[in-house]
Amino acid sequence: MEARWGIGVLERLVSPDTAAKFGSARKKLNDAVVTDDWQEVAKRASVMIRGWQALESEAMAAGHVPNDISALWAIESDNGKKYVFVQHERDMPAAIKKFPDHNCWAMSEVVRILAQHSMEAAAASRVKDVFPGATVVELRPPKSPLSAIIDDEIPF
Repeated sequence: MEARWGIGVLERLVSPDTAAKFGSARKKLNDAVVTDDWQEVAKRASVMIRGWQALESEAMAAGHVPNDISALWAIESDNGKKYVFVQHERDMPAAIKKFPDHNCWAMSEVVRILAQHSMEAAAASRVKDVFPGATVVELRPPKSPLSAIIDDEIPF
């Protein structure tokens, strides 16, 4: 079910009551595994199979479909590299399957990169602060007044 729907997705698509019952069943299975009670494990595994089926039935009755990506943006860069951006990391496997020739990124990853505050990313972020709605077209390292002196040719 997790391969079909995504990890942790079904539990968020059903009612809180159904999700709580499923969580309780999962805990009982995990407890049985920890105690090495294999008869109890077999019993709890059967309950979990029915639980997974109930989760899927309820989610589909509510109109959800497996690998339903919440938000997705596919774009090609100026140099021809293809990217697909998804809102949630859980949507990455479905997006990769749908766009196998694209480089896939979750928005949380993009934010982590921007938050690293490399000189270029910090400058772009500052531009966005000062000019809301501005579009970043190119990132270049900032030039210092000393760059003309530092970047000159070595005379020997």
